[in-house]
Amino acid sequence: MRDRLPAAPRAPTAGAPDARLLGPTRAAILRATVNGATTGELARRHGISSSGVSRHTQILREAGLIVIHTVTPLGTALPAGGR
Repeated sequence: MRDRLPAAPRAPTAGAPDARLLGPTRAAILRATVNGATTGELARRHGISSSGVSRHTQILREAGLIVIHTVTPLGTALPAGGR
């Protein structure tokens, strides 16, 4: 039996601080990296291409929000509005 991927984290609402700053897809990818994920896993979870995920994760890495698809403390604080 094939292992099932965990459900994608709840998509941020349009008014959530992270979605307003990053856009809904990039914010959802940020949330999905909390437990680590491969590019392929992120692509399947969010229904986008691997190259699309790579571009989103590159931008998140450059912003200091993730490291190798794992969220940093700054990335964790962003969805909570800096709390």
